[in-house]
Amino acid sequence: VTALFFFFFSLLKHYGYRNTMDKIKMQKDKLLKGIAALLLFTMICVPLKAQRYGTCVGLRGGNNGVGITVQHRVLPRTTIEPILNFNLNSASLTVLPQYHIPIIGKWFNYYVGAGPHLGYNYTLGFYGGATAIAGLEWKLPILRIQFSFDVKPAFHLYHPDNKYIGWHTGVSLRYVAISHRDLKKQERANR
Repeated sequence: VTALFFFFFSLLKHYGYRNTMDKIKMQKDKLLKGIAALLLFTMICVPLKAQRYGTCVGLRGGNNGVGITVQHRVLPRTTIEPILNFNLNSASLTVLPQYHIPIIGKWFNYYVGAGPHLGYNYTLGFYGGATAIAGLEWKLPILRIQFSFDVKPAFHLYHPDNKYIGWHTGVSLRYVAISHRDLKKQERANR
């Protein structure tokens, strides 16, 4: 996570101060390629561990726009969640390692975490910093559906509009792409 944070900060430092339209278009292309590479890295290189679900994919909506969310289990009670968020003014990528604590069984829990974010405001340029998260998650026992509600404050190290704190809330609806049962089948097949 620390390496990702420094990677994002170096991109921000290197590309965040240019103002011409051609350079901004080039920055957008590089940002989108970086986001795609990070999502692929997160999905492919992180090993699966057996839990109630392995990977969930879905949509997140909230007071700062809509986005795509992928929650991937990496350790018992630990997930990593990249969130690609869009609104009328900007696009951002947040990568959040999260620790899950059961409330009622293995299906209803709360989670906390923190990680880096990097965004691009369409008129002002790049911004970046750290984001915390706290939320509730409910996996429907029979269906492959998961709901969550979270609070996600963002602390910007650099923002062209001099906004240093953003307070975001959101609701996510995810489809369980890799379930606990799928992971068990894969384990048995590998023996």
